Amino acid sequence: MPKGSTGLVPFLVADGAAKAIDWYGEVFGAETASRFDGPDGIVYHAQLRLPNGCVMELGDPSEALGLAAGGAGHGVVLTVWCPDMDAVHGRAVAAGARELSAPEDGFTGDRMSRIVDPYGHRWVVATHVEDVSDEEIARRIAAMGAGGDVA
Repeated sequence: MPKGSTGLVPFLVADGAAKAIDWYGEVFGAETASRFDGPDGIVYHAQLRLPNGCVMELGDPSEALGLAAGGAGHGVVLTVWCPDMDAVHGRAVAAGARELSAPEDGFTGDRMSRIVDPYGHRWVVATHVEDVSDEEIARRIAAMGAGGDVA
């Protein structure tokens, strides 16, 4: 495993990877650890590090590398944990993300929202706000089903 990597690293294919690198830096505070552009001008591989220590990789679509960009709803949702999800959500929407759900406190004790970035990737932006037992989570889920208050 390469130095600085974890056992599972998402690789995002983004049509316009150079712009996506800038977007992830602006919105999530990602820093480019490495980047390799091909002779055709596309990003073959870039590694980004998020402030929370997570690593993600991305590149442009490439037939030679077998990489195709997916559309919205292609079965993958990425969660980014951050100290102030409201601020990150606001930056994301201001920078062109489509809001799927506004920030709200959830039954798990996490405040979260859902967005689709300009490159078609779905994200949950989250901040942990309270520790909640499994029993309390089950109670809150049951209350949601009954139309009651989850808090």
